[in-house]
Amino acid sequence: MIAYLATSAFGHLYRKIDCTAADVGALRKAIYGRNVSIPLGLHNLEEIVLARALSPHAMAAQVRLLLSISNWRVLLKPCGRLLADDLRAVGAGAQAPGAFLRGAMQSAVTTGISEILESDGEELNDDFTEALEAARRERETFIADLGEFVAEWTARFAPPRESAAFEKYFASKAPEAAAELAARAGAGAECARYGGEALLALRSVRMWVGAAMSLACALSAENRTMRAEEANEIAHAITGAAAADTFVTADARTLAWVGRVAIDEMRATDLKRFLMETARSQAD
Repeated sequence: MIAYLATSAFGHLYRKIDCTAADVGALRKAIYGRNVSIPLGLHNLEEIVLARALSPHAMAAQVRLLLSISNWRVLLKPCGRLLADDLRAVGAGAQAPGAFLRGAMQSAVTTGISEILESDGEELNDDFTEALEAARRERETFIADLGEFVAEWTARFAPPRESAAFEKYFASKAPEAAAELAARAGAGAECARYGGEALLALRSVRMWVGAAMSLACALSAENRTMRAEEANEIAHAITGAAAADTFVTADARTLAWVGRVAIDEMRATDLKRFLMETARSQAD
């Protein structure tokens, strides 16, 4: 199993919410036994390291937990960059470049992580900080763009209030939403040659479209606007869709929205169930 954990899930593990030290130990055992692999996203790191609400020691402790159960030698791209890279590749008739970060930013983060561990959180070098700041800016831009899309989409169409109607709603409107996403990424004209269905074959795009439409349905039913933390979980779901077969969140509302987005060989689950399944697989 390749499982992507949203930062909310890592936070619950650290604070032992809905889990115990034994659960974390069982998870580590499954990882060491190669039954579970957890890729690490750049957003996971930047949300913890740049939170500023933690003392250096507490931040370093949380990073150590993060690194003890995930593979930090290969990091996942920021979600906005991931989407843009996938869409531009399709527009150029090329293969999607993949979800993993390469080059100078990857090197800066790897070096920065080592210094955090050595200094117990007291030292953050400039290249590392800038890499994380860049990822945070990309996430904030993503949140703003998603909020704008959801507001416009809800005004143009009438999202169904009944969850049972979502599948039909997605089938009829998703290609148009995918085309709009491509336009927002600056690849609208190039991607138009392939059509919305081709774009939806990209797991990252399908998750963005499905989660955005699902969120629009929920907000319409509740007659309210999107909250930043809701968009933040969707950003993690997009990264998870591109890199894993299981997306793990500690947010029940996100699970409901993301869980109804159909992506082949991928499922969404909450942290408690994920840990129970991991422990059960170890026992079997």
